[in-house]
Amino acid sequence: MTSKIRKATRLRYFLNNLPEYDSNNLTTDLPHLKSEVQSKAVLCAFKQPCTHSKNLDGGLYVGASGIGYMFYHISKSSKFSEEKEDFLNKCLEITKTCLASTKKSRNPEATDKCGFLLGDGGTYAVAAAAFNASGQEREAEACLNYYKEVGTICIPLSYTSFGGDELFVGRAGYICGALWLNKEFKKQVIPEDLINKVCHSLVESGKNYAHRHRSPCPLMYSYYGIEYLGAAHGLCAILQMLLSCNSFLEANPSAENDIKETVNYLVSLQSQTGNFPCAMDEIGPNARREEEELIHWCHGAPGKIINPS
Repeated sequence: MTSKIRKATRLRYFLNNLPEYDSNNLTTDLPHLKSEVQSKAVLCAFKQPCTHSKNLDGGLYVGASGIGYMFYHISKSSKFSEEKEDFLNKCLEITKTCLASTKKSRNPEATDKCGFLLGDGGTYAVAAAAFNASGQEREAEACLNYYKEVGTICIPLSYTSFGGDELFVGRAGYICGALWLNKEFKKQVIPEDLINKVCHSLVESGKNYAHRHRSPCPLMYSYYGIEYLGAAHGLCAILQMLLSCNSFLEANPSAENDIKETVNYLVSLQSQTGNFPCAMDEIGPNARREEEELIHWCHGAPGKIINPS
């Protein structure tokens, strides 16, 4: 018994002891749920106030911009229709502070400008959506113009030296933000031509890298020297973004074929337990031991659920 407990404490994932999901047996205490969401949202804003300069870094991922997005997201829920204006105003309060901070940055890196989850791009995207929802069309348009302008930064293949293709600061993230904005505005606010150009660079970058390193699939990427496979910095999210751009796929059948072959290769790496390796250097004899498995959104199977095979 003791050995089992010791082994369990070393696991880098939680054992799921919950019953299987059954939509027919859901019971929702809506007042309690609303109270919990509101209290947790307020707590997040209190714990990470945008008045502290350190919280203005980190973008949507770990910064105050992400707290602003949280309030925006809640404001869209029909369950909070009565509180919609309060949540939206809180989002705008935080986002305006974050926008002001980005304008004070001196000589920002290219990835700081157009990174979606970890850069100014995501902050401007959320600000555009929030301004639009509050009827401030002029401010929304200014934020959209910024997002369109920085899109040209990540088109050149020389965008970064450490790997500018992944979701946090790379081309995949920029595409994700562009698609999200088009969805939020319910129209094409980020031009299809711009998105397709970024997609083209994303594919070319992957082809060039795969050719240089003799990769086993048509497209491969690295981030700071590691060929990640997961949703955060790796192949999974890159493929997902490319698969989400139908017009690009229709206009580029060769690229579509490369993407399909790469998806098939990625699927082939799934282990008998259902998980996936974190990176290419963890395949075969270099695979992680069971207690070191990562079953996270960023590394492992959870992030790959969104990827159609």
